[in-house]
Amino acid sequence: MELTDVVRPGLMISNTEPESRKVQGRTLEVLEQTMELDFYGAYQTVEVPYSDERQRIAQAAKARNLSMTYCLTRS
Repeated sequence: MELTDVVRPGLMISNTEPESRKVQGRTLEVLEQTMELDFYGAYQTVEVPYSDERQRIAQAAKARNLSMTYCLTRS
């Protein structure tokens, strides 16, 4: 059994780029930049208020078979 079979490093976009939800396209941009590293197997973010960006995030995650989770947080 390989370590990658049981452990997948994840990135909390909302922690590394907390202002991303305030700029349309920024969460997707961070996601795409970090996907190029081919290191993270899961991503977490808070709300993305832009429908088209949410759809593009879902497509990007699905295309790479990544896990995407959502975190509730205080404003």
